[in-house]
Formats: sequence, C-alpha cells, structure tokens
Amino acid sequence: MPRVVIADDEALARRVLRHMLSRLDVEVVGEAADGRQAVELFREKQPDLVILDVRMPGLSGLDAAEEIRSENPNARLLFISAYDEFKYAQKALSQGAYDYLLKPVDFCELARAMDAIRVVLDKDRQRKQDEELVRKKLEMLIPLSEASFVNNLIFAHVTDGEQISALASFLGCTELPNAVMIANMDGFMA
Repeated sequence: MPRVVIADDEALARRVLRHMLSRLDVEVVGEAADGRQAVELFREKQPDLVILDVRMPGLSGLDAAEEIRSENPNARLLFISAYDEFKYAQKALSQGAYDYLLKPVDFCELARAMDAIRVVLDKDRQRKQDEELVRKKLEMLIPLSEASFVNNLIFAHVTDGEQISALASFLGCTELPNAVMIANMDGFMA
C-alpha cells in the first residue's frame, strides 16, 4: 500500500483527497497546510509519494518540491492546482512530477495517476529486493575470496604488485606486509 503525504492549504481539499485516496487503497501518513510542513513531513515519514498543491502560502508546492528533490532525487511527486496555467505545469513536470491534476481533482484521473505511480513503486521495490539479494550473496563470497587471495599469495599465483594491491583493496585490506616468510616444517618434531 503506497504511503502518501498530502500538502494543500485548503483543509477541505486535503479531506477530499484523503477520502479519494482511501478508496484507492492508499495510506495517507501526513497532511500539510504549506510547503514547509510538506518538506518536514517528507523527511519524517519518508512517504512513497507527496501530493503538492502548486500555490500555497509561504513555501509554495513548487519550491517544496525543489527542496524535496534536492534531498532525494528519486522522490515521487504529484501536483494539484486550481490554476490551468502552462508555466505551473511545465515547472512541475520539470521537477520530475508524475502528473499535474487540476482541482477539483477528478477521481478517475487520480486513480489513473496512482496506478502509474504504483507501477513505478513496484519496480523500485523489486530493484531493491534484487540489490539486497546480490549484496547478501556477495557477503557470502567474501570469506571465499579472502581465502583464495591468501592462497594465491602463498603459492605465487599472483605476483604483479598492482594486481595484488587491487585485490587487497577490493577485499578491504588497507595494508599489506612488505615481506612474508613461509617455512615448510615437514618432519619437525615438537
């Protein structure tokens, strides 16, 4: 279920959006009456989507979006506005908005926008799961890589200094000894 913050200076508009979003199986995790509150809620709640009214007193929705995107370039934004002016829509879309809906927001348009955003969120979740799986597999391989590295050093399979340094760096070894002594102690009686 997507988590959303709504930012609109009109309480009634927030209430209507909250109701529509509840019908779309969306969790509203916060409401803001201005752009400053929207930025703070974004930081606090880390929602999947921020719905911003373009024009609000104080920090506008466009300015709030700019601040949010500077902190998180992947933030998902959707703009709403009572103003059907090209310059607002153009600015909103240039800031990476998924859509620009006019007030009063039409339920079908909101549903269509949320469907498109869900597709993106699902891809994001899948990518994060894939990255986590790869990270876990790599963590499991580190001890084997370390053992192989030591084995290659002992048996002189790797002799090039740059290659040794690169492998050591990859494995997180910050310093290598300048000399190593290996003694074969066959037949040694303790």
